[in-house]
Amino acid sequence: MQSKPRFGPRPLYFEKVEDDEDIAAASLDEAEVISLPDFVAVQPRSFDDEVVEARRRVDDSYEALRAKVDGVPALLEAVDVDGWQLERSQFELVEEVDEDLKELQILLGCCRCPGNRLRLEGALREFEVSLRAKRTWAWFPLKRYEWSGYQYQEPVITLDFHVPGAGALSKEDIHCDFGADHFDLKIWNVEWPEDPGVKYHHRVRKTRLMRDIEPQRSFVEAEGNHVYVKLQKVYDPRHGYCAWPDLAAGSKRKPFQYQEDAPDGGLMDFLEGEYEKYEAEPGPSRSVQSFRAS
Repeated sequence: MQSKPRFGPRPLYFEKVEDDEDIAAASLDEAEVISLPDFVAVQPRSFDDEVVEARRRVDDSYEALRAKVDGVPALLEAVDVDGWQLERSQFELVEEVDEDLKELQILLGCCRCPGNRLRLEGALREFEVSLRAKRTWAWFPLKRYEWSGYQYQEPVITLDFHVPGAGALSKEDIHCDFGADHFDLKIWNVEWPEDPGVKYHHRVRKTRLMRDIEPQRSFVEAEGNHVYVKLQKVYDPRHGYCAWPDLAAGSKRKPFQYQEDAPDGGLMDFLEGEYEKYEAEPGPSRSVQSFRAS
């Protein structure tokens, strides 16, 4: 049986034990003393020290990369995606997004954590799309579409836009941003049979959707001559996947959504907000101010 350590006052003693009976009979006087080498006590680094060191490293890396980027001459042309001259106000917006894009690239070079690098890479892709959108000024709407899934208990709403050659477009030419109650579809370089040789850029923005959606589970895909926008409905704990009477509410009031954490389900807040937005008369203070002004 292996030796079993017994700890007591310094120095440390270890005794060899052959079997279980020897464990009870063993005494400290019979122990075999083993000399241990001297160790130098090392104070462990605190979390604050590590944070300070990481900040210093990031600052040094950032300054070095910033100097490298600034040292390379870069010409930002004041033209749109089609080569047309941009106005000064338009070009200023392009410059702002381009500077943000450079900043993200520098931060990506300073980052070592894989998770943070993935987040920065995702932000870089979003800013690249934003920069391309800022350079695009000739947007054409897509007013005609077919939609399905608005029925009760249908989890996904599908919007079908007819776009010739959509399936042959690159992934960079089709992009859609999703929010809780909106989406923004952008399609570049579409060539219509009626106007061969001319590239059209289409954009569809829908705000104040009739009900909320899940942005993370919504997506866009292209196949053949169609672009499909998939809107994932939010599951209502009381009613499941609700029906949509229309795609967007527009200037009309949106349907009431029950809130589980509110005492009244959020009904009073909903009614007060809708009343003040659409039907309320000017308040007493405004009436008094207008009377005094007269």
